[in-house]
Amino acid sequence: MNCEACRMLFDGEPSNLAARVDAAAQKCACETCSISSHSPGPVRPDEQLIRFVVDPLHVPNGKIASTLFSDAETTGSSVFRASETPDSVLLAEATKVVQKSTSKTGQPRKIIGVIAAPCEIFRLTGYADENDTRAFCVYDTARVDCVGHGDVLAALGIHSKKSARGRAREKLRDKLMSYFVPADQFRGGLLGTLTGNPL
Repeated sequence: MNCEACRMLFDGEPSNLAARVDAAAQKCACETCSISSHSPGPVRPDEQLIRFVVDPLHVPNGKIASTLFSDAETTGSSVFRASETPDSVLLAEATKVVQKSTSKTGQPRKIIGVIAAPCEIFRLTGYADENDTRAFCVYDTARVDCVGHGDVLAALGIHSKKSARGRAREKLRDKLMSYFVPADQFRGGLLGTLTGNPL
């Protein structure tokens, strides 16, 4: 698949983005393309990616859950390329997140911390099958107001069962736990005003 075709996949309805991209470009075929015209280029394996950890969305029972990446199976899990996302932009993006309420309970959202990990962790996480099939792809989905924006999408492939996808999310979560940084310790406390009690 050529890069223009890859970019067109990301222009459709966002609610089924992961399924649409995976159906047309299996095995993360579009990762070598720059998806957004605002992007500095495809995400490199050694780039640090930042993912907000949101309470109660990602911390339903006091511990970070695999729901941290559940939206990777639908609209995509937003991440931010550390080298391309200045403090002002990151704070603005975090503020947008906490201004939303959790749909089911109406509880206010808090940023308790971030995962700040190299891209290759996401890309090297596989399903628990005999081939260790890749479970996640990472794309540069920059916006005009956030050139460092990216998305983690589930590589659904043959693993359509929720149980297999759930195990892959748990596997990724477990790999990333050592990269958790409490909000008040990240970038000199940049997100400290948006946090509850850190884990």
